[in-house]
Amino acid sequence: MQKIHDLFHLLANKHNFISIVSGVTRETLEDFLKEPISDDKKNKLSLLIENLKKIENGIQDAHKVVLEIKENVYNIIDKK
Repeated sequence: MQKIHDLFHLLANKHNFISIVSGVTRETLEDFLKEPISDDKKNKLSLLIENLKKIENGIQDAHKVVLEIKENVYNIIDKK
């Protein structure tokens, strides 16, 4: 059963990577919004930022589901 543990570890690493990259990208775009740019570009950046926030929220929701699955799987494994 070591393989399932490895898969959950790999999944957690991917989750962390996506979370970090999404957050850093959002913060970078927020910094660009502080610079003097056209309204059209500000609107596009704002839309990108909102989409990144949705991704970040989705990541958090997915993490909760994975933890629930992990707990259930480990309970089954531990009973064997």
